[in-house]
Amino acid sequence: MKHHSWVMQQEWSDLFFLHWPIPEQCLSPVLPEGLKLDLYHQSAWISLVPFRISRIQPRGLPSLPLLRPFVEINVRTYVRYKEEHGVYFFSLDANHLPAVLVARKFFTLPYLLSIIRVNKNSQSIHFTSRRIHKDSPPAQFHAELTPQFPMITNQKGTLSHWLTERRNLFICRNNAIYKGSIRHKPWELNEASGTIQTNSLFDFMPSFNARVQPLIHYSRNITASIYPLERMM
Repeated sequence: MKHHSWVMQQEWSDLFFLHWPIPEQCLSPVLPEGLKLDLYHQSAWISLVPFRISRIQPRGLPSLPLLRPFVEINVRTYVRYKEEHGVYFFSLDANHLPAVLVARKFFTLPYLLSIIRVNKNSQSIHFTSRRIHKDSPPAQFHAELTPQFPMITNQKGTLSHWLTERRNLFICRNNAIYKGSIRHKPWELNEASGTIQTNSLFDFMPSFNARVQPLIHYSRNITASIYPLERMM
């Protein structure tokens, strides 16, 4: 197997992981052929992750004006390809057109242009998002999320570790499966609480009740190194 160098580094901050257990039959039909759902105690999971991205540094290049900080809200589930574990993204809403165009063209990731606003006070962070991407279904997300202290013990074998310590993503392009790797330090997590006023990012699964209260984790920041895609099949 080839060993590649990272192609970009990013600083991620104010990450919230909102997790819902979900029946397998809601997700299996919308996965590409070749990927299998990864289960935790016989349950599938879907997660919604809003966060800020900054300090975007392509390898061998200076920071570019177009690579300004932006906000992303992704929707993902947990999958396996043969013996490898990772995530599969259903959507990645972002408020930065150049980032959306680059990710769609070079990584074939389903990035979608959205208007996203973040308001932070001493206790909570408010995320408000409205999708405006051409020829894509409309979707909105509005939530007030609050970190709780102290940190949790994010040990291997726990649900929090299983949900967050994912270093591979899988995509399907031209009927082939590709893997992208992301490397960073282990997550330092806090429990979190929140109120979700609006969430239509799950409308592609009409049978799933997104009003169920999610399990929520928070991480203050982490630096991630992003590696090129590798064809698996």
